[in-house]
Amino acid sequence: IKGCEIKIADDGEILLRGPMCLVGYYNSPEKTAEALQDGWFYTGDIGTIDADGFVKIVDRKKDLLITSAGKNIAPQAVEAAFKNSSYISQCAVYGDRKPYLVALLTLDPESIGLWADREGVPRDGNIHQHPKVQQLIAAEVKHANSTLASFEQVKYYEILPEDFSVENGLLTPTLKVRRKYIYEEFKPKYEGLYHEKPKA
Repeated sequence: IKGCEIKIADDGEILLRGPMCLVGYYNSPEKTAEALQDGWFYTGDIGTIDADGFVKIVDRKKDLLITSAGKNIAPQAVEAAFKNSSYISQCAVYGDRKPYLVALLTLDPESIGLWADREGVPRDGNIHQHPKVQQLIAAEVKHANSTLASFEQVKYYEILPEDFSVENGLLTPTLKVRRKYIYEEFKPKYEGLYHEKPKA
């Protein structure tokens, strides 16, 4: 945008400066002081600027996971690697202040159904537990992990029997994971994954 300066902070946050930025939040000096520092507007978005000057937003700063080793991880970028699989519908990673990431995965009903028909696997409510499905997803997880930095890789995971959806409150109307609600609903599963043998 003409007249707009942009830079990426050390932690990956996108900063803007220019006359189009807000002058402050109404009746909220605390939020204003947080968002506006040294003339820069702290957007709350994590992103990058490529060689051609294009800005790419990868996540919201509030969603960043920081491992116990101090590595900043944008969960949406990691999850996207797993959702590239035609068999994985959703992935929700977890690992703030933990030594590594774990994840809950859901199956794509259509793709996994067609695959199951070819493989002679019954389409029932326990398809996610079938040994052949477990092997298939293990290979998909291994492939997704191979595209990620070592600290971004998912070490432990579980396949859920039901997909995330708008109807069950786990996706927004724009089909983004409702991270807070997923973490609340499945916290015991996530924490339990830190005490299992790794599948990835």
